[in-house]
Amino acid sequence: MELDPSLLRARLELSQALRGAQSFKEALDVVEGAPPPQKQEFAWLVEKGWALFSLGRYSDAKAGVAQALAISRTPDTLTQA
Repeated sequence: MELDPSLLRARLELSQALRGAQSFKEALDVVEGAPPPQKQEFAWLVEKGWALFSLGRYSDAKAGVAQALAISRTPDTLTQA
């Protein structure tokens, strides 16, 4: 399956579905496949953080959370999986 690179929401939803299926590496691959401009979006940063956390890469996930919080100070959003 190929994703339209301009559709960030579809990419994030696919990543969430993959995480739900315990396919954590694939979820991270989907997120990281986003075009560079989308990699500064709050939702992208949060989803990447969840994918990293799911892989046990806690330090990397923490750095992503800090970057997301620098964009938007809404920690409640970070708890949404």
